[in-house]
Amino acid sequence: DIKRTSGLNRKFGKFIEIENPQKKCFITGETIQDGDLSIDHVIPRSRGGTDAWDNVTTACTSCNVRKASRTPSEAGMPLKRVPRRPLSSLSFEAVRQIDSGRHSEWAKYVIGA
Repeated sequence: DIKRTSGLNRKFGKFIEIENPQKKCFITGETIQDGDLSIDHVIPRSRGGTDAWDNVTTACTSCNVRKASRTPSEAGMPLKRVPRRPLSSLSFEAVRQIDSGRHSEWAKYVIGA
């Protein structure tokens, strides 16, 4: 599913699974077609950006190419959602259940929900 433009596809497989299971472009918000998913660095690696959770996001290939070696603000392409370090798996599952509407009553007990 992830474009094989670098060795990041294996490294960020868990990122995709946890942070973006719907495979959306964080720039346009649209669902990315199979084979068009790429990893984008908010602060480009060419400018000192790292592979940290809060610096990587998913984008469609066309947005990633258009953004190039610029930050989203420099490219005039604000992110639909700011990347962040994932919650623990228990917290992640609780938030997923709350967001789905199955257990909205849990929200008062879960930080970040």
